[in-house]
Amino acid sequence: MRLISILSATLVVAFGLGACGGDDNDAIVDTSFVYARAFNASVDSPEEIFRIGPTFLARGLPYNSITLMSAFATFNERIDIGGFLPDGSTFEIDVIEPFSFRTNFEYTIINTGFIDAPDSYVIERPRRKRPINQIFTQFAHVAPTIGKFRIYLTAPDADLSASAPVASLPYMGYTASEDIVPGEYQVRVLRSSDDELIFDSGPLQLFRDEGAPAERGGHEWFFAFTEKGGATVWPIQLVLTDGNSAFEVTGTGPTSAFRVLHADRTLGNIDALLDGDVTDPLASDLAYLEDSDRLAVPPADYTVTLTAAGQPDDVILEQLVIASPGLEETLYVLDDGETTVMQLGIDDRRPVATAGRLGFVLGAPLGEIVSLYVGNEDNVDPAEERYGSTVIRKASPPNVLGRRSLLPGTSLVSVTVWSNLDDDDPDNDMEELVFGPLPVELMGADVKTLLLLPPEAGSSEVIDPVLIDDL
Repeated sequence: MRLISILSATLVVAFGLGACGGDDNDAIVDTSFVYARAFNASVDSPEEIFRIGPTFLARGLPYNSITLMSAFATFNERIDIGGFLPDGSTFEIDVIEPFSFRTNFEYTIINTGFIDAPDSYVIERPRRKRPINQIFTQFAHVAPTIGKFRIYLTAPDADLSASAPVASLPYMGYTASEDIVPGEYQVRVLRSSDDELIFDSGPLQLFRDEGAPAERGGHEWFFAFTEKGGATVWPIQLVLTDGNSAFEVTGTGPTSAFRVLHADRTLGNIDALLDGDVTDPLASDLAYLEDSDRLAVPPADYTVTLTAAGQPDDVILEQLVIASPGLEETLYVLDDGETTVMQLGIDDRRPVATAGRLGFVLGAPLGEIVSLYVGNEDNVDPAEERYGSTVIRKASPPNVLGRRSLLPGTSLVSVTVWSNLDDDDPDNDMEELVFGPLPVELMGADVKTLLLLPPEAGSSEVIDPVLIDDL
């Protein structure tokens, strides 16, 4: 599971927690347990499984996610890492063996690299006596396509030319866990090959817990830099955990991105502006079924204004939209049967090697209550009213739906219309297939969206399907 997403560039650490896990008395650390956590940093991986003998550290851990620290006893010397396929079956990704766990130690088990070339390794450090009252930091480089880089941990806005890096790390490199003075910091990363700034955290507040006794309230922070694709400003992002809580830090500046996709057949060409900025439009002269380039923006609230192309006074609609930190989002311009509407969808364009990923824009049939299904030849039989798995049930188009991971091959998409819904008896509801099953071909690592749109006027069809490639 992804634990907590930072909603601003600033990380405030003031949890009021005890002593960063473990026993909160003044005895020495446990002598009968090891402590471990799992980290999925494999760029094209599905959700992962981490297992040590009979102990599961994770089942279904998404990319760029880290578990909390777990304590357990083990005599096993093998770490198994696997992945989930879209049908729920599993496959082996990597094995680490032999590996000797030691009590009084903490282990971060990392799978990085790619599915066809996994790089799995373990970071080991002694477990400190609990409770702790200091702030510790440890850094790891788990971004496989990024070369060696230098990490700076400074006061906010300090001059890097007058600062020494805290570490210079190759891929899979990491530092020791070392104490720092509690305070406000900034993490910046420069690529060693060309000195380009490739990450800026903005201000991070790394303090002891407010109000904690003098002997408590410390944190041991683990900073891991992972791949960040897409149109945003930084090629890497930061995963940060103290063993009790975990965060994604997307960094400062334009870490979000918007694009516009014109899918309203009733309109001519359109323009789109963010906060009325004509110097840097979000979209210009977009025709039906065209999309704009992605525009990177800082996370914030924006007003999007749609106008007829080249006619800024001919306003079609204005809408407030939110740019979420680290996300690419698409503004779908759609027809709702009466007017033009704009719906926001998260792009999530990361390819997964073992699955095709398909999103849906359900734009038709308008004015109906519909269900959308996706299946395959094994579970779809219209004669038996079997259409596969439900994507959305009894909804009114238009809707923008998240991506589903599907096995590579042919998927079958169907749409049904419901009737006789006026009474309170669901047993009387009638469902009729009006579209499909439509075959959609997906390869592993495909990322696509299926637009199910109103057909041209006078057409006998119910839906006009358009498949677009989002990579």
